[in-house]
Parts: sequence; structure tokens; C-alpha cells
Amino acid sequence: MKTFCARHGPKNEAEVAVRDPTCMAGCWEKIHRKERTIVSPCCGRRYHSACVQEMAVQSGLAHFKCPMCANKEKFTKCAIKMGIYVPEQDASWERREDEHFYNFEGMGKARIQYIYFLRALHIIDRT
Repeated sequence: MKTFCARHGPKNEAEVAVRDPTCMAGCWEKIHRKERTIVSPCCGRRYHSACVQEMAVQSGLAHFKCPMCANKEKFTKCAIKMGIYVPEQDASWERREDEHFYNFEGMGKARIQYIYFLRALHIIDRT
């Protein structure tokens, strides 16, 4: 992964199309002139580089996308070019250690019970 200082790093080629200075990539705070930002090539919105980096770490490559227009390809390519590290990992909300949050095991048991219930009522086949 390449790293750069703000002065000598790559320049974002996308043009700002949305004048709203609010960062919608996580912090919802106003973007000030001197802050490092990324302009999304898909929708023309500005985001704090730090917010995009945090988003990339949490979502992983499979789920990383523009927070406003959900474009994956253009946004990911631009972010990587601008020095954002996008790990090739599953999203934080889908990792095994966070399984308890979604109660996947409990959902599986409830689904099986529901299937048995539907079978008992002859709503679905036993196949």
C-alpha cells in the first residue's frame, strides 16, 4: 500500500458536484477547506478521508461502496488510488466473533421450528 503526504499524493480527478459540506461517510460533520477529503467520482460528493478509511476497514472489500449512491466499482478504485486501505476481509458485521449480535444460531433454530410448524399445517411439503 502506498502512502503519501497531502502535498505530494495523487490528486483526485473527480469534480465536486454536490456543494453540501456535510461528510456523509460516518461523522456527519462539516468538511472544512484544509481537511483531507475524497471526492466520489460517482456522485461528486466530498467525504473526509479518515471517515472513508474507517468505513473501508469496517466494510471490507466486498461491502465497500459510496455512502450516498452505493457505487462500488468507481468509488473503490478512487479510494484506493487516494491511499485508502480497503482490506480483503468480510465486513465487521458479518464476522464470526460478532455472530452473537445477530443471534444467527437462534434464528436458525426459529426457522427450523417454523418449517416444522408449516409442515404440520400441511402448508409446505415434507421434502
